[in-house]
Amino acid sequence: MSGFYTQVGMVAAAPQFDFAAQLRAARTAAGISQTELARRAGTSQPAIARYEGGRTAPTTRTLSRLFEACRRAEIAARYRARDVDTDRLAETLGVSAAVRLRRLESFVNDIHELREGFQRRRRL
Repeated sequence: MSGFYTQVGMVAAAPQFDFAAQLRAARTAAGISQTELARRAGTSQPAIARYEGGRTAPTTRTLSRLFEACRRAEIAARYRARDVDTDRLAETLGVSAAVRLRRLESFVNDIHELREGFQRRRRL
C-alpha cells in the first residue's frame, strides 16, 4: 500500500489513536456533513455517527476511505473558493498518479511546442 493508506493503517492500529475525534475534525475541516461523507466513502450516515461517537470502530480500510473522502472534499473546497472547475478537479483526483503524470507530461510537451512555434515566428 502507498504512504497515505499505510500511515492511516498504522495509526488506526495504535491504541492511543482517537479515530473518532480525528474523523470528526477531518470532516469538519473538509466542510462536509456526515451524510455527504457517507456518500463519498460508500457507507451510511448512521455508521459515520457511530464512528464519530466512538461507539463503533471502523476497519482500517474503512477508516482509510473516510479520511481520503475528507481529504478530497477539503481540496475541492479550497479550489472552489478560487473559482476552479471542481468537476475537472474531481475527475483528476479520481485517476491514478500514473495517469495524472502522463497528462502532465503531455501538457508540458504541448507548452514546449507552443514556445518553439512562437520562437520560430519571431525569427521570421
